[in-house]
Amino acid sequence: VSGIRAAVFYGPMLPAAPVDVAGVKSSDIFEIVKLSRAHNDANVACLGGRVTSLPEAKELLDTFLTTPFEGGRHERRVKKIADWEKP
Repeated sequence: VSGIRAAVFYGPMLPAAPVDVAGVKSSDIFEIVKLSRAHNDANVACLGGRVTSLPEAKELLDTFLTTPFEGGRHERRVKKIADWEKP
């Protein structure tokens, strides 16, 4: 669907200390939620129904909805996605 930037979240199914490509570790199980909003301006959250409890889903969605897009250097990536969608 044009304009959709979705991110998949698995909550605590991720390792206790996820490591990104730069080798940075995080103990925050919702780090990917925050980064998807702050860096990619994701506007749809996809939750794994079998692996996300209701309390986790509520916290995840609260985090998703309250984390702002940082803009700046990340705007170029979002613009590339938007331009790719155009016919």
